[in-house]
Amino acid sequence: MVRKFGFALLTLAIGFGLFAPNTVAEDSKKLEIATTEEIMKAVPHKKKGLVAQAVAGAKEEKWDDIKKIGETLKKYGSDLGKNKQEKGSDESWAKMCKTFEDDMNAVAKGIENKDATAVQAGAKTFSSNCKSCHDAHRN
Repeated sequence: MVRKFGFALLTLAIGFGLFAPNTVAEDSKKLEIATTEEIMKAVPHKKKGLVAQAVAGAKEEKWDDIKKIGETLKKYGSDLGKNKQEKGSDESWAKMCKTFEDDMNAVAKGIENKDATAVQAGAKTFSSNCKSCHDAHRN
């Protein structure tokens, strides 16, 4: 009986040892902060960007297809302000990043609520804020 219990415990420990690192690696990847460059390459492109994909998916009511996009937009919205700006004041950067986060959350909430009008409105607000942020903080 003790041997069986010991063997089971050993098997469990080995199994945990083999699978735990993958879980930890996956969890740590979720915690990584996306760089400003990564965010700006992924989000705003007029045809290929995540916001454009969200709008297109919402128009076609492909909610399951764009659910992950909404989650990514929320993460990017949160991550942008954790980066250092290229130029401009810290106060302006914080304000602009808060606006970006609000815009990303608006698009994501539209996706969560399966509301194409809200997705479109969030995207429109986002696109209207690009120039002022880039003028202040982009080299």
